[in-house]
Amino acid sequence: MRIGCDVGRSGIKASTLTERLLGLPVIAELSGDQELGGRGTADRISRSNGALHLEAWRMGYDGREWLVGERVEALGLPGRYAMTVSKADASTRLMILAAVTALSEANIVEVCVGLPHHQFDEEGQVMRDLLRGEHAVRVQGKERRVKLLGVVVPEGIGIWVRSLFPEGASEPDRRLIPQMTVVLDFGHRTIQCCIFASLRVVQNPYVSAHGAYEVWEGALMKLLEGRGGTVYESPQRAAMMTRLLRDGVLTARDRRITLEGVQPLLIGEAERIWPRVKEEIRRVLEGVPFERVVAGGGGVHIYGPFLRDFFQENLVILEDRFAQADGCRLFLEHYQTLKAA
Repeated sequence: MRIGCDVGRSGIKASTLTERLLGLPVIAELSGDQELGGRGTADRISRSNGALHLEAWRMGYDGREWLVGERVEALGLPGRYAMTVSKADASTRLMILAAVTALSEANIVEVCVGLPHHQFDEEGQVMRDLLRGEHAVRVQGKERRVKLLGVVVPEGIGIWVRSLFPEGASEPDRRLIPQMTVVLDFGHRTIQCCIFASLRVVQNPYVSAHGAYEVWEGALMKLLEGRGGTVYESPQRAAMMTRLLRDGVLTARDRRITLEGVQPLLIGEAERIWPRVKEEIRRVLEGVPFERVVAGGGGVHIYGPFLRDFFQENLVILEDRFAQADGCRLFLEHYQTLKAA
């Protein structure tokens, strides 16, 4: 079994050949208190828009009981928001194990995880050590031993690999592999810009602080808080974003909010921020003889119109939120082809 994982601060996305899974990075340890533990006993997975949603996944691991998913907040459990500082930690491993056990009953799983370029050499090795080996878990009332073969790659490589596969293709377009390709990853907290030629990263990647959350924060402040209000980053805020993107509607403060209604505010915030982002990208790419530009990530649909106007030709936009996870899985499946090119 091969699974690609896109570990983000607004959620984890995982992909197999036939299934996709989305989960919020909220984790609670269930104490020995019967009343507290009993509130999170049922494993819950829902299916919507072609993806499984990890609402509540109870795991026994390392001699402790854990609940993973958005119902941690709904149940009022004392949870914590994983991946606020580093993605290479034990909380991330719990998220990945939750995704793996929800997607597969295989005893051996090869999983490819993307980590940020910043401090990748150090954190990549930490994450490999956390993933590899046999893990004893208890899920859905059954004891399982899962051996993970953890492959860790720089974020952006999944988007690049996914861009090599024309729609419906089962093999990569070999002509595209050696081309110098700019990859823009519009994530929750940052925008990463890196350049690939085959599996080689060309020059140092650049990270901008103007991620999708800045756009969402500005829009939600106008919508929910009014002038002078403050929106704090939190699991609840991530849940609001996810539900709007997943279901198209949510209720907050006795108001019915739709994604369609929020969209003009998102575009307005992106238009305000875009001149800074464009100038940063322009400086990074000055003098670089790139041939293609591929843009992906959860926030790319917000910046899409501005990217088309800026780059015009040779631009590929992957609006599928699972492009990075799919690309990580394809990296595992086609590694020898990519390496040979």
